[in-house]
Amino acid sequence: MSFSGKVREELSENISQARHCRIAELAAFIGMCGTVSIDSFDRYHIKIHSENIVVARKVFTLLKKHLI
Repeated sequence: MSFSGKVREELSENISQARHCRIAELAAFIGMCGTVSIDSFDRYHIKIHSENIVVARKVFTLLKKHLI
């Protein structure tokens, strides 16, 4: 495994307990590999595209912890 792959995997295992840190991390993911759009009914949509399963799993985990 490459160095960057190891770093991604290590970072994916670290989930902060602080709510503001989780929100900041989600904002970073959206900024780097996501888009935010508003449809004609004024509903917001967030799309995050990643070919890396570790990143996708981390985003899902952060959303799950933040929304619950």
